[in-house]
Amino acid sequence: RKLAFAWLDGLMRTMARGWIAWCALVARLRIIERVRWQTICALMMQRLWRSFLGRRIVQAAREAMYAERCRRAAAGLQAMWRRRAAWKKFQILVYEYRRECKALIIQCAWRCYLARCRRAYLLEQKRRRDAAIMIQCRERQRQAKAEVDRRRLAREQEKASRLIQRVARGRRGRREAARLREERRVAGIIKKLQARIRVMMACHRFVILRQIADAYHKELVYQATKMQAFYRGKRARMMTRIKMHNLRQKKLRLINNHKQCQRLCRGFSARRFTKRLRIETRKRRVKQAKSWRQVAEDPANPGIPIDPDTTLLTQDQQRIVWTSLETGETVDEEPVEGFTDVKRCLHLEKVYGISEFIMNPLLTMDAVDMVAFQEAKRCSECEERDASRLCDYCGDKFCAQCWPVVHDAGRQHHTYITVNKPECSHCMSQFAVRYCKQCDEEFCEECYLSLHVGKVMSQHIWTITEDGAIDYGVKQALTPIKSLPYFRKDGVFYDSDDGALAENSKSYSIP
Repeated sequence: RKLAFAWLDGLMRTMARGWIAWCALVARLRIIERVRWQTICALMMQRLWRSFLGRRIVQAAREAMYAERCRRAAAGLQAMWRRRAAWKKFQILVYEYRRECKALIIQCAWRCYLARCRRAYLLEQKRRRDAAIMIQCRERQRQAKAEVDRRRLAREQEKASRLIQRVARGRRGRREAARLREERRVAGIIKKLQARIRVMMACHRFVILRQIADAYHKELVYQATKMQAFYRGKRARMMTRIKMHNLRQKKLRLINNHKQCQRLCRGFSARRFTKRLRIETRKRRVKQAKSWRQVAEDPANPGIPIDPDTTLLTQDQQRIVWTSLETGETVDEEPVEGFTDVKRCLHLEKVYGISEFIMNPLLTMDAVDMVAFQEAKRCSECEERDASRLCDYCGDKFCAQCWPVVHDAGRQHHTYITVNKPECSHCMSQFAVRYCKQCDEEFCEECYLSLHVGKVMSQHIWTITEDGAIDYGVKQALTPIKSLPYFRKDGVFYDSDDGALAENSKSYSIP
């Protein structure tokens, strides 16, 4: 059965292959016949298409020749119109170039004038500084010469006193030597007389008892010598012990005196250095607080400061910002370096998390003091406007209008220094309200707006000038070191409340 099935399977496969081959041959013949007819049709269509394309190409060439003639005519017309438009534009550019050149010439002339004025001002300032330095040098030379003469006179006096002391000591020594020589001579004479007397007495009275006296004398001399030696040794030991004790006591007193002097000197130096360091730190903190100013603005008009005392807006409706007088930067958060509020009160930099508040002295003045303060700022000539110049020769304060009136004839050489508010460096008649960092000068509102025009000058950065200096009492308002929240012991900072070790003690430093 398996063999039969295998034979039938092989037969079926053979018949299938033959049928497939016959179908393929018939299909190939049909395809060849179809391709032949298609080739004939394609050749005929190509012949027809080539004739059609030839006619179209000829027609297109004619149209292209016509379009070329039209293009050339249009190009001629356009060239004529462009030449006319270019000539008009060239005339306009020449006119604008001439106007720009004239404007540049005028600007250059104005800048040259400003530069000459600035140079004359700088030369005058340099001449003043040179004169002040020369006067200081002359004064220092005079003081140095006086100090040298004083020290030379003191040295000569010291030498003369030493010479007098040496002469006096020599005279006293010669007198003492003469006295000792005279005492030795008298003692020798007395000894000779005693010896002669003893010889005579011995010859007359002690001839018989010479041997007994000699033996007894020898015994006495031996006992006396022995007693003297014992006494001298004990006395020498006692004197040596006393002298050593006195020397030790003297050395201890000198050491204690030296330690006391060193302790006093170190304490004085430490207190002076601490006081100077605290004053410098205080000044630095006050300067940093003055560099930032608190400004109240209207949220509807940002960038324009308003007066909180005169505005109709409430405190909640106002926008508080802080402006740096050095960089002109404006921030919405409170500066870490401290700031000056709208009432000119200082909020210093926080130390150990505590910020110090310094009240504006002008706010604590009563009516009498305020009137005296305002009168002190007035011009001494008109007594109406605030003074801005202090004459170095007259010693009086004048405003910008009264200065040329008073110093017109024989006082034109007088110099002055700026007091209260600074003046405008351009008009010299109004108080300055803006300081330009690029120009390094102070201007009033009108002069600044009139000068800083154009593409370059309008980009200059300016800050608000500060009014007259207010004495905040830097030295008098120093806080004692004991009142700080931390104190230092053995190089470590401790909390003054409970004595516990301060966290991150290395980051703290006593100001």
